[in-house]
Amino acid sequence: MDKAMPIDVTKLETRIKRLQKLKELLADPDACDALADPEIMSAFREALGLNGRQHVLLGTEREGTSVETSLPPEGSQVRAVYDAAKTLHGSFDIKTLKEAMVNNGHKFTAQDPMVALWSALRSLKNKKLVRVIHKGSGKNPDIYVMRD
Repeated sequence: MDKAMPIDVTKLETRIKRLQKLKELLADPDACDALADPEIMSAFREALGLNGRQHVLLGTEREGTSVETSLPPEGSQVRAVYDAAKTLHGSFDIKTLKEAMVNNGHKFTAQDPMVALWSALRSLKNKKLVRVIHKGSGKNPDIYVMRD
């Protein structure tokens, strides 16, 4: 006879409360816009304690693919990166993108703009709006191109 695995009811109740809060947040359009910001989403994932399983709850697959293919919301950091990348012809790296944004008057609110750009590019890659045509390593950066 197989022994049943013990269930920690307290952990289960905590998880249910977190999921109920997530459901409430996702019903609010303003909260959805805020969650589109990669920095806020990262903090949200940490606070929610999804431990790598956010793809199940947030409707996305593992890195490299995404269920969501719509444009990022207007006014978000990811949208600003997307709009700047569209102005670049051909391939680009993160430094070229940063220079283009600064030259166009963009003011970064993140403490480290390169981290914010990397996170936004990752989001755009997951949405299949940009793709990596050369995977960088060490001092050689990834090279990106906009998808058609």
